[in-house]
Amino acid sequence: MAAFLLRLLRSLEKWTILQDQAGASVNEALNLLVDRQFLLGDFLVTLQTDASAREKILFGHKQREDAVHQQVLRHHRDLALTHAEIAECARQLVAASKGASRKPSSAVSRSSQFPSASSGQSSQGKRASARGTAPLSPAPETLFLEEI
Repeated sequence: MAAFLLRLLRSLEKWTILQDQAGASVNEALNLLVDRQFLLGDFLVTLQTDASAREKILFGHKQREDAVHQQVLRHHRDLALTHAEIAECARQLVAASKGASRKPSSAVSRSSQFPSASSGQSSQGKRASARGTAPLSPAPETLFLEEI
């Protein structure tokens, strides 16, 4: 169970880092769009006399835009993979916690199947307390999966 939690924490940390990187890439892409508008506007009026200079500037700018676009797509793919990894960790945690919660309940049921002669009432108390501890709200793991 601890290994699953550690894996989940690492995935969440990776998710946070990737979100920051994706945000920076999108910001850079938006800045390049603004720069292109500047290049297509007043700045190019001065370069209209030299067509080769204008083509070089626009071509270089287009290459930068394409590179940033690829970077944004790469971050988006990494975020999707990390999201799937987090969901898998959450499923494994739910399965592990259900397995862990079944073990104590099976021990209680075994002890109630074989009551000792002197403690007939104590085994009934164990059954009642086991029924009394049943959660009234959904398990935290279920809520976590719903959030994801």
